[in-house]
Amino acid sequence: VYAVCIYFTPSCLALAALGGVVLGVGAGLFWAAQGALMMAYATPGSRGRLIALFWVIFNLGGVAGGLLQFGLNFRTDGGAASPLSYFAFVTAMLAGAAAAPYLMAAPSSVVRDDGSHVHFEQAESPWVEVWAAVQAIHDPFIQRNLLFFLASNWFYTYNFNGFNGHQFNIRTRGLNSAIFWG
Repeated sequence: VYAVCIYFTPSCLALAALGGVVLGVGAGLFWAAQGALMMAYATPGSRGRLIALFWVIFNLGGVAGGLLQFGLNFRTDGGAASPLSYFAFVTAMLAGAAAAPYLMAAPSSVVRDDGSHVHFEQAESPWVEVWAAVQAIHDPFIQRNLLFFLASNWFYTYNFNGFNGHQFNIRTRGLNSAIFWG
């Protein structure tokens, strides 16, 4: 949705904001689910290894995306990415979304290294989950680290738009992005 909104932003500027909202909400839900699955599937002794594996795969996605942008825009002389690059990213995202149900093991079929099965606690309602998340703000650990949590991703806007967007042409932005994620 985000890539499509950005592609059509020159015709309607509000699409950039809409795409950003959809991306932010979707990413928040995805990261919460991904974190819960990663913690539930692993034993305490294998969590570090599985978290490291996740980050390797995550960063390889950034490397592949940067190289894809570099390759598709290698002959582009303008300041914007070619339409083909937008459609290639949309196609890659749709392919990933279509493949995910076939690649991911259902929690009921997962047996951990120690032989135990994965069990998820069921909340009474989504509002109970939202209330528990709001209450987590009162945890002293969260309060002490809240600025670190915010700062950990704050720099991406400046790195990719302020630095990468102004210092490089469309061709080398993809290469720079691939090197950043690698």
